[in-house]
Amino acid sequence: MATITESQWVNYFGFQRFPFDRPEAGNEEFARPDFLASCFVEPRGFERVFGQADSPVTSLLFAARGTGKTACRVMMDYYCQNGLARLGSSKSGETNHVLSVPHVRLDNVRDIARQSAKSDPPEILVEHHVIEIMRQAMPAFVDLIAKNPIFVDRIRALSKADFEDLSFYLILYSAYLTSPQKDFLRRFGVDMPPLENSMKGFVGQAEARERPTSWEPVLYQQRVGASPLFHLERWARLMPAIGIRAAYVLVDGVDELMESADDPQYAHYLIRPLLTHLRLMDETHHLALKFFLPSDMEQIVLSDPAFRKDRGFVIQKLEWQKDDLIRILRERLNALRRPDYEIRDRTAAGFDALCVPELRGQIEQNIVEIVRGNPRRLMNFCSFMVSAHCLRDVRNQDDPYQLNRQDFEAARQVFENPVTFEDASEPSQKSNIPALIAMGEGELLEFKSSMRYDYKRQAINKDELGLAIVKTIAGFMNRSGGILIIGVNDEGQILGIEKDIETLTKKSVDGFQLALKDLLRAHLSVEFLVNIRLHFEELEGHTVCVVFIEKSGSPVYVRNGNDSEFYLRTMNSTAKLSLPETVNYIRSRWG
Repeated sequence: MATITESQWVNYFGFQRFPFDRPEAGNEEFARPDFLASCFVEPRGFERVFGQADSPVTSLLFAARGTGKTACRVMMDYYCQNGLARLGSSKSGETNHVLSVPHVRLDNVRDIARQSAKSDPPEILVEHHVIEIMRQAMPAFVDLIAKNPIFVDRIRALSKADFEDLSFYLILYSAYLTSPQKDFLRRFGVDMPPLENSMKGFVGQAEARERPTSWEPVLYQQRVGASPLFHLERWARLMPAIGIRAAYVLVDGVDELMESADDPQYAHYLIRPLLTHLRLMDETHHLALKFFLPSDMEQIVLSDPAFRKDRGFVIQKLEWQKDDLIRILRERLNALRRPDYEIRDRTAAGFDALCVPELRGQIEQNIVEIVRGNPRRLMNFCSFMVSAHCLRDVRNQDDPYQLNRQDFEAARQVFENPVTFEDASEPSQKSNIPALIAMGEGELLEFKSSMRYDYKRQAINKDELGLAIVKTIAGFMNRSGGILIIGVNDEGQILGIEKDIETLTKKSVDGFQLALKDLLRAHLSVEFLVNIRLHFEELEGHTVCVVFIEKSGSPVYVRNGNDSEFYLRTMNSTAKLSLPETVNYIRSRWG
């Protein structure tokens, strides 16, 4: 049997890396900040959501998972940083900078709420959000002015009172500033004290020393007692004095915490203080909030009586037309071509150039019909085609690298199977759990009897069983994603997770979820938790835990003691790869 590898396929068609991996905008951003800009297609309504920086308006963009809400957030951030903001009227070639502040770490907001909690669980207030927003705004501000010397000159020209205010905020909310950023601020006059490892922010610094500084008598005594809301309002008013048109707060990632990933009500609870605070949403000059929210929150938000739809906020749904998706695909392929590569077949363009002649002229339309307006599914479908091709004997094909109809049909069969469906955590997929169990284990489905209770030993064996679950999840992430069902044995018998729950301090499904979360945090890097969604299903009088796992855009290692191990899902089992095997696979899969 003669086959080709993904690495050989990538090299043959002249790509810099595998073109259909890392379909999530957050991963694209991490890989190369300007890559998404090179192939971004603005969806209909994006301009309304972006708005005009000289009259900023709060916007809400609702989108289904995988349709591009985070891509829109990343691009809005890119436009703001690079002087590409839109105005009501601006001269050709004029740069218009906006301070964009991604507000995406909502776990930090919860931590702030816990630190000042007077109740358990702590109530999340708008002030907790504003503290996190201001902390994120400081490094974003420093980066922006460091790249544009004209702003430094404008800062030097500020009045004494304005400069004192600016310095105060930079010091008070300095928790996320790096040492180079602080050094930069000191060079043009901000009296930035050194940050003790155990201290964060202005108050901690003031308490860390006994000697007074130039800023303590005036700034600390007169300003630190004001509300964080006042600080944000005053900060936003300072931006035009520096030459920055406005400040945009980009709220995203509300469904990326384990608790909110499958619970839109909890996601709404997290950001409701922002959505219902009129002073912040509608009455703060030179400031706008831009919300990028999952579509399952739309009805919850708009039916909330405290949310004022009458105030003229821009509310937009993200939808893609078929031609948009084809353009996305073509732009991505062009962006990832090596500059020195010349397309072998000049009669083909876009995805057609990767396929045998009989598919050309129809393959792109056929794919976008199947993916139903979802860019992430579009990339995953194309990835499935390449994976199918690399498993096939290509000896009898004129050009062994071109994708063929068998690849398309194999990808369609896999893609339309509910086990492999990218958004398996959607409610429509949850009803298929009994059918999945009836199918039995396979390349994309695994059963585990338990997480902590060992049925064979009839005793707690949390370390061994827990690590086996982590390895399975990592193996799925490193391949094509999949589903793990805990509470079902190898024969498909439903055992439930009740025995596991009995071993916990908090004897409930919530306790099981927290234990699984702690297990994953102990063995995987935290950023990979967003690839996991949980669902609990009642079957035959038992509760089973269904873990929906998305494939990762980068290698996932399992921490096991002092070792980092690499696992891969192959056929119907999870295998640990040797170091050479790991290197070869990563090179083939991720480049």
